[in-house]
Amino acid sequence: MPVTKKITVSRVNDPAELEAVFAIRREVFVDEQNCPPELEWEFEDESTHFLAKVDGLPAGAARWRKTDKGYKL
Repeated sequence: MPVTKKITVSRVNDPAELEAVFAIRREVFVDEQNCPPELEWEFEDESTHFLAKVDGLPAGAARWRKTDKGYKL
């Protein structure tokens, strides 16, 4: 029988969730992909963050921001 998981994606409005977003981004981009940390944390004041959860646990992150050419995700 398949296992059903509850998946949610929501805009981050809480400091604890923002820390979860940063932890995921640090692991994926800085640790795994060797992106320079200073580039990964650019534009934080201009970005809107989203947190994906599976069964209530952080599982993914995304951010978007407006640029001169439109929106960047």
